Amino acid sequence: MSVAEEISQASVTRPHLVLVGAGASKAAFPSGEHSGKMLPVMQDFVEIVPVKGLLKDAGIDCTRNFEEIYSDIVLDANCKDLLSCPHSPHA
Repeated sequence: MSVAEEISQASVTRPHLVLVGAGASKAAFPSGEHSGKMLPVMQDFVEIVPVKGLLKDAGIDCTRNFEEIYSDIVLDANCKDLLSCPHSPHA
């Protein structure tokens, strides 16, 4: 079946949810949002959102994906103070 045939014969029998992540936002706005602020993705989060210094001061390796870093922070009892920072969703 060709792509055109698949598209013409598509049917939706149940609801679908599509999540568009930061990668799509960054691809759509490579020069940043309307005021010029860059949009972060997990790989450059610590650079775009100014948390690199805070993480380095806590002895955290900032070269990894922020999703990995955040998981480590949540699981490490020695890092719980980072979760109570004023801008933390856990504060």
